[in-house]
Amino acid sequence: MTLLRREGRDPRVELSLLFCDDPVIQRLNREYRGIDRPTDVLSFAQKDPATDPADPDQPALLGDVIISLETARRQAQAAGHPLGREVEWLLLHGTLHLLGYDDETEEGLRTMIALQQATLSDFGLPISDFGLSHSPAIRNRKSEIRNRFDPQPP
Repeated sequence: MTLLRREGRDPRVELSLLFCDDPVIQRLNREYRGIDRPTDVLSFAQKDPATDPADPDQPALLGDVIISLETARRQAQAAGHPLGREVEWLLLHGTLHLLGYDDETEEGLRTMIALQQATLSDFGLPISDFGLSHSPAIRNRKSEIRNRFDPQPP
């Protein structure tokens, strides 16, 4: 709810959360994004509030967040923090995607990370172990973005 309030959104939402293993998330990643490898988190929005306004008497259907616990566990170990902290981070990240944020650019990724850090701070959770280098996935994502916008000479 803190994230939703921070974003000026009605906190009355419905969000589905699925924890799975790498083969399940890899299949979903391949089917919906055309990327045939496991990932840490996927998000699928249910409705676009701009074109499909919610019933004011019902919670808004925000969408689905799917987290691979296998990948999250590896990332937590690599970053040296508990699995629960990694899952919190990934849930925040997935929820931001449902709210319309995108990490396809370095600027977008930095914005999302700043919002995730601010939300953790709102809860009084330490954020020193999170950021652009919080996990191999973020480091790889940042590298992918840099390569896309700053191609290496042949």
